[in-house]
Amino acid sequence: MEKIKFLLIAAGIAVILPMFIAYAVDTVYPGPEYADFCDETPRPMNARENITEEDCVSGGGEWAQGYCDYYSKCSQEYRDAMEKYGDKAFIIIVILGIIALIAGNMLKKVSAGAGFMAGGIVTVIYGSSAYWRYAPKFLRLALLALALGVLVYIAYKNSRK
Repeated sequence: MEKIKFLLIAAGIAVILPMFIAYAVDTVYPGPEYADFCDETPRPMNARENITEEDCVSGGGEWAQGYCDYYSKCSQEYRDAMEKYGDKAFIIIVILGIIALIAGNMLKKVSAGAGFMAGGIVTVIYGSSAYWRYAPKFLRLALLALALGVLVYIAYKNSRK
């Protein structure tokens, strides 16, 4: 019965901790919203309205290959803002995951420690996968090397040989 309790507590922490970290980061450091950059009011379609290049440009669109793209400029602004946000979010989430790993190793209760360590690993994986494309290669390498180094250190510190 004690093993089941141990596993349930550890698994619960491992699942809830990454969710908590992701939500906390989004609450404290919210990402850009598409609606803040692009007006999502429906625009007339080319085929139905026979929009000309002049109508498109005067309406704030961009004419490309016979099509009026009303969202190309604002979409690019949104992507640029997401890139800046993603770069910072990657750093924050991966570092919080590493801190959770370290904290898990320091906790005296084995179930809580195991849960924090597993949650830290999941948080590093989440941060890496969600924001990987936004982070520069050297930053990716440095943070993942740090996470791997912490894991190896914990493994050696806790080995019985």
